[in-house]
Amino acid sequence: MANKMTISLCMIVKNEEKDLRRCLSSIYLNVDEIIIVDTGSTDNTIEIAEAYADKLIHYEWNDNFAEARNIGVKEATKDFILWLDADDVVHDSSKLKQMELLEDFFYCLKLTNMKNDKKFDTCYQPRIFPNHKGIEFQRRAHESFVDDCIEQDIKPVYFEDSTEIIHYGYNNSEDLKAKGLRNVKLLQYDMDKYSNRPDYWLMCGNSYSMAEDYEKALECYVNAHTVPMALDPIYTEFKHHSIFVSIKLLRLLDRENEAFEKAIEAIKDYPYILTQYELGTMYMNKQGYPEDVNIYVKMAKALFLAVLNNNSENVAIPICIDEIKASAIRGLKAIGGTE
Repeated sequence: MANKMTISLCMIVKNEEKDLRRCLSSIYLNVDEIIIVDTGSTDNTIEIAEAYADKLIHYEWNDNFAEARNIGVKEATKDFILWLDADDVVHDSSKLKQMELLEDFFYCLKLTNMKNDKKFDTCYQPRIFPNHKGIEFQRRAHESFVDDCIEQDIKPVYFEDSTEIIHYGYNNSEDLKAKGLRNVKLLQYDMDKYSNRPDYWLMCGNSYSMAEDYEKALECYVNAHTVPMALDPIYTEFKHHSIFVSIKLLRLLDRENEAFEKAIEAIKDYPYILTQYELGTMYMNKQGYPEDVNIYVKMAKALFLAVLNNNSENVAIPICIDEIKASAIRGLKAIGGTE
């Protein structure tokens, strides 16, 4: 069914001349309005934006991504808002016109992050929400509109076979470190407001990890799953995702035994699919110890099968379940096991 709802594309930019044209050329034919907020460009960004934008707004940057995005949202006139970054490229954007958008939902699109010109991470990210409902972005960094949607009981929908966004923002390692340091600074401004929330500490941990301050990242991930609000069911996924990423980080730091013990304890508490898979790979990698090889293989098989049979819904952190299960199938084949 063709989408009868109209879409405003809202963006914030600054010195994006190397990426902006690529982004806009991938989407401009399939949205109904383009609003670009420039926060102080000194290169050719403004000239590129003027060639595509219905509204170009000049706004003085004040260390607040949410506030800058909300300036554009307030100028949007169409039924739904789609937000993009200049380093996004939209594949199959014509599918946007085929989506049936309803005002009681917000929409998550498949997002693939690139690093050193290779795919390194895929998830679903909230990108489209209904306009004219007072929905705004929150937080200075890692800004999101989801809190406002939750307050209005606007629920998520995942478009699994639709438009995909390729994100190049993490492609350059030097840029990534600088972004991490910037985000750490901005998130610290919000500490008093959000420090009791697991999602805040998860974002802090991710930013420190981007900045390559791994010990601080681990501290933040521990905070994410130990603050009192981590016991609130609404934060269950954030709690267990923070445990998962701390396990991944411990492995990166060659602290395999710590990671192994943490993963075992974690799945006793909650069958988080990513932790199940990660522990399965750890058991699979222990096959080098001949005395216990049968036990390790059995445990790896059991965990990969648990991944395949895990039907829990992930709403707060929209991960790509199909890709995780495909990896589990590959793991089973590698150790000679099948479903």
